[in-house]
Amino acid sequence: MHQSAYCNGCQNYIKHLPQNKPVKIHFGKYAGCELSTLTAPDDIRYLIWLSGCDIKANLKTAILEHIKKH
Repeated sequence: MHQSAYCNGCQNYIKHLPQNKPVKIHFGKYAGCELSTLTAPDDIRYLIWLSGCDIKANLKTAILEHIKKH
């Protein structure tokens, strides 16, 4: 179920809100894996490569934050 934002004045729908679920990779070598589990050196090299690809901005941001931690 989505949580949504609505305008206080007119009650029109604005957008769905993030649900703070763990970030998962949905394609490629690590399809179905949570980003937080990818900590091995080979995993980080893959994420560095992936961050240079044409992927959704929110996934790229999460990947870059994860790389900085490791």
